[in-house]
Amino acid sequence: MGTFIVNNNAARRNLNQSAPHPRFDSTTENQAINIFQDTDSGSYLMCGAHRHANGSTGGSCEPRYGEADCAHQDNTMFHAAIVALDRFYGDAPWTHLQWHGNVTCPPHQMDVFGSQGFNATQPADSNVASLRDLMAINQPDFRFQLTGPGAACNLNGTDNVQGRYLNRADNICLSNAGGKPTNKFVHLEQSVNIRRGGASVWDLSVSQNWPIP
Repeated sequence: MGTFIVNNNAARRNLNQSAPHPRFDSTTENQAINIFQDTDSGSYLMCGAHRHANGSTGGSCEPRYGEADCAHQDNTMFHAAIVALDRFYGDAPWTHLQWHGNVTCPPHQMDVFGSQGFNATQPADSNVASLRDLMAINQPDFRFQLTGPGAACNLNGTDNVQGRYLNRADNICLSNAGGKPTNKFVHLEQSVNIRRGGASVWDLSVSQNWPIP
């Protein structure tokens, strides 16, 4: 189960805002739906269960994670919705943003850690890097780091099944082998500090990074 909302009249039809870990990643479910509304995005997606609802390991796709962990399993409504969206857009550009929360990335060094699902330097056309640059202008009090050499966080989304799928990995339950950044997947790990600001911290930068066509 879960929640999937589509706005057929959205100005930004090519954006999906999502919360794969409601309650566990505290407040991200509210943050994501508010960003969906504030930026007039095309869709909102929320996992229907706490990620540890049926244990913390033993899933059929990624056994290191639980069966209910939507970001790491491929037999959930959450993942099925991403597959359906990708088929709907076809060759047209679109982006699935996953809003996460964490307390493990060093809070004295960063408030956001951004990735496309790879432990590597962002490519030149990365929409994660351009989002970081906009946040530096619009929200200079928050520190936004990216994946790459010397990164102080290892939550780079390499285990994320939707990221592997959208980056066209050969086997989404094993690794990123064969995949490459497509700008269809944005993985954002947030500190407690920035999550307290809710959607308003992000609305302007998201709107500018994905302008109305």
